Amino acid sequence: MDWWILFSIFVTTLYIGVVAYLLPKVFLRNKYKVNYPQDRGIVKYNIGEEGRGIAYEPNRSVRKYIQQYVIAFDGKEKNIKCMLTNPVDYIEYDLVLFNGENKVFNVLNVKDVVEGGEYTRSVTLPKDTAYVSFVIVKVDDVRLDKHVKLHISWWGVIAYAIISLILSVITAFVLKLGLANSFAGVFAQSFMNNLVYNLLTFLLAFVLAIIAITAAAIFLAIKNTWKK
Repeated sequence: MDWWILFSIFVTTLYIGVVAYLLPKVFLRNKYKVNYPQDRGIVKYNIGEEGRGIAYEPNRSVRKYIQQYVIAFDGKEKNIKCMLTNPVDYIEYDLVLFNGENKVFNVLNVKDVVEGGEYTRSVTLPKDTAYVSFVIVKVDDVRLDKHVKLHISWWGVIAYAIISLILSVITAFVLKLGLANSFAGVFAQSFMNNLVYNLLTFLLAFVLAIIAITAAAIFLAIKNTWKK
């Protein structure tokens, strides 16, 4: 096989990998728009030989509904349980999970039919959980807030679009060069300088950019599905 064809295949594969996978990871990173934990730890206690627990008092807005909550680790599992401020029949909240570096790594949606009205059920947490933050979504029949959602920086979107377009143009001209040297023979130079072919190359770049953006959208959709 002609090495220009091999080179074109390599460049195309590299282009797809960079624009559809690498650039989205850098510029289209999903972030949770949340308030960072400001809850106050009030009591520490031991659970058996290896376990430990900390009782927290949540911030003022959450304290209207949750008076205290306990994050406990018994040596095998980590869980959280809440004491409600007033008895309720039903509560729904998003539980934002932070690791030891104070970075959000997951959000759990909890829907709880409260037995007895005073304490929520125990919810198992990932072991990496260091702190949590609450977003109270619904209490009984009253909806209070929206669910925590992922968002992408507009600056990241603009940077991704510009870099993708530049890479699309470069890739299109490399493909044109490969085709010229593989099939045009002695007419390769005129093929490269032809205005019509250059316009077609820019059209190819546009098509490549559309394909790249579509692939990135699929990548983000799959990524968001994994996070749920």
